Amino acid sequence: MYFAGYLGSAQIEKYYKDITTELARTFDIENLSKRVPAHITLRYPFEIESYSDIQNKIIQLLPRQKTQHLFIDGFGHFGDETIYLNVKVDNHEMFIKKYVRGLGEYGKFQNDGFTLHVSIARGLSSETFEKAWFYLMTIPKPYYDLTFDNITIFEFDGDSWKVNKSYPMTGI
Repeated sequence: MYFAGYLGSAQIEKYYKDITTELARTFDIENLSKRVPAHITLRYPFEIESYSDIQNKIIQLLPRQKTQHLFIDGFGHFGDETIYLNVKVDNHEMFIKKYVRGLGEYGKFQNDGFTLHVSIARGLSSETFEKAWFYLMTIPKPYYDLTFDNITIFEFDGDSWKVNKSYPMTGI
């Protein structure tokens, strides 16, 4: 099983590991950084018959694109089950059109409300969500300026998600 995403920079990877470790320790929840690197999902997990299909689609897409900035700006949540780092991008719809729908059949997503994010806590009970959310509101709000400069394929190894291959932007 695979998914496609943006692999975060070393700076965001460090923050991601620190915050997921702190949340896991404080609220006795799963430490997501032990199961998946810091990333922004562009395509939810999928099965493929031929890896070259997705590889070719990415190779065709990237040379035509320029890098652009993504901004980590505070926290957000999906209901009371998932907390994430909020990701903003100039012209969200254009970004989705280029980098999510641009993956063709591999860029289909589950709904039209595609929210760019970096999950930091998942599968929370209502009680744990409230405690963790209150805690996050007491710490400095994260803000990072990232360069969207890769599309990476992650592969599930039965226990965690690992980088299979990262494709750098070449149309800078």
